[in-house]
Amino acid sequence: MFAGNLKLERDRQLNIHLDHHVYDSLGVKKDQYIENFPYFDEHMESFQQRYDYPIIVTAIATLPLNLQMDIIGGVNLIAEQVLNWGKRPPRAPYVTWTNGGINTRNKSVVTVRHFLPKDARGGVITEGIIQTLVHPESVMGFTLDLPGSSIGMESVASISWKSDPPKLFADWPDRAFPGCGSLVCNKE
Repeated sequence: MFAGNLKLERDRQLNIHLDHHVYDSLGVKKDQYIENFPYFDEHMESFQQRYDYPIIVTAIATLPLNLQMDIIGGVNLIAEQVLNWGKRPPRAPYVTWTNGGINTRNKSVVTVRHFLPKDARGGVITEGIIQTLVHPESVMGFTLDLPGSSIGMESVASISWKSDPPKLFADWPDRAFPGCGSLVCNKE
């Protein structure tokens, strides 16, 4: 459960983005990037124990996947043929709360998609990359399935950080392992 100060968390995430020169990747001036970096709303009581990882998703969604993975020091092992499953989140910037993939471990993407609550949606690739960037402890040592995105018609995008560097790859949506969990985000 997130029990921290949201202003401090926003500033922590901003500093991570600045340290990784995300603004340079976007071709934006540093001051402009800082000025447009969103703030968190209050952690809603209904989110507690379901969505305890706040993330701020910036315009990196507009970058090619190779550049997005470069930001986290990762490798893109999939083609650029990414399809979205379900409702597409805003391009950026926006704030969302995630489950970190923790409470969906050992559940297949098919199962997670089928049983999504009305206030939830599957995380997309950019959200998985940001989750890896700002909350590495939730991803390191695991595979984070991204049920909001699909590769082709039969695979799901996943980020594996079981060894360095993190890898973006395609996997089957009907498999379930204890070391894998689906990123689920609140829907607003």
